[in-house]
Amino acid sequence: MAESASELESDCSSIDGGLTAAESTLHGREELMKRVESLQQENTVLKIELETFRLRVKALQEENKAMRKNSVNIQARAEAEEEYISNTLLKKIQSLKKEKENLAIAYEHEEEYLTNDLSRKLLQLRQEKVELEESLEKEQEHMVKKLMRKIEKLEKQTIAKQVTLAEAAATAAGEGRARGVAREGAGAHGEEADAEDRETRETDDREAGHSRAAATREGRAREHARARGEGDPRGERPAPAQAPAGGRAARGALQAALRE
Repeated sequence: MAESASELESDCSSIDGGLTAAESTLHGREELMKRVESLQQENTVLKIELETFRLRVKALQEENKAMRKNSVNIQARAEAEEEYISNTLLKKIQSLKKEKENLAIAYEHEEEYLTNDLSRKLLQLRQEKVELEESLEKEQEHMVKKLMRKIEKLEKQTIAKQVTLAEAAATAAGEGRARGVAREGAGAHGEEADAEDRETRETDDREAGHSRAAATREGRAREHARARGEGDPRGERPAPAQAPAGGRAARGALQAALRE
């Protein structure tokens, strides 16, 4: 009995324990279900967030791709523009270099032309100067010879006139002496006639002396003119010969004798 009671008690305790275990199991299952539902909700939320993040990542990737493409385009455009600018500047530099070379060549040609032109003009001026000097020298020589011929002609004429005047003065003196002798022999005139005769003779002597002095001066002047004409290549014009004072005196005496 005791054993059966104990067995009954054990069975009751086991049943109570089983009930308690079943209750706890049900409670745990409910909690697990709640936990699973919570986890499923969280999973759903996480999936939604994940999908959102994926979409966002995809958009960012697209944006990054577009930015990279734009960057490549911008870089390519910048390189093309830089190459264009470089080519343009290089062309301008080459054009300026070519223009500079052309200007240098043109300047050299112009300078050479001016140098040759000036040299030709200088040579022409020198030749003209030589020709003018030769022409001037010939003209001076011709003028000197012409003046010398004129001087010689004038000297000959002067000498001929002096000889003529001297002969006329001698003739007048002879006539005066003859008249003086006739007057002395005739006794027609007195002391006044004698004084006039002496004055006439003195005048004739003075005129003869003047004629000789004038001839001497003319000879010296002629020698001096010849020496100056030969020594001076410029052909300076000699001074004209002056008429001797003795010639004028001789002409006056001749006219006085003719009046008498």
